[in-house]
Amino acid sequence: MSGGTVWALALGMSMDAFAASLAQGARAQRPHWRRIAATALLFGAVEAAMPVLGWLAGRAAHHIIADWDHWVAFGLLWFLGIRMMCGGLRPDHKQETAAMPANGIWPMLLTAVGTGIDSMVAGVGLAFLQADIVAAALAIGTVTALMCACGMVLGHYCGRKAGKRAEICGGLMLMGIGAAILSQHLRGLA
Repeated sequence: MSGGTVWALALGMSMDAFAASLAQGARAQRPHWRRIAATALLFGAVEAAMPVLGWLAGRAAHHIIADWDHWVAFGLLWFLGIRMMCGGLRPDHKQETAAMPANGIWPMLLTAVGTGIDSMVAGVGLAFLQADIVAAALAIGTVTALMCACGMVLGHYCGRKAGKRAEICGGLMLMGIGAAILSQHLRGLA
């Protein structure tokens, strides 16, 4: 997996957390820098840890599906991409409670874990691709932290509509990465 692909994956994985932080910023009357930093660090740490958990599970199952692991990675990334796009297309009133966590550490932690599930699933795919999980996890955590900090500030000024567009773009990016992985493998077989 190339460095560019890792950073593209990190950007795609960060879009759920970005959308949640946009909503949090839209909700805050005036986001304080400590709250922005705490949100960014929490989401970044969770998003960095989740692909490692998925990678460990994927490594345990790799020997079972080694012959068609590229199809699994493709399927997982397309599933995540479609899921993110559907979230971005869903009307506001159905998503409002999930995207706008209440104040406090526990609701924020639960939201971070909820948005990090897709990173855990991607970690399974990374195990099948034998990708460098440390580099991928650091990239995902760093990009997520930066995107969440920006999301809190932008959310204060732009509101929740930008978060929906970010989810759609992130979904398209993940689907593109999945298609590229499958294409590379199929060209290697030809």
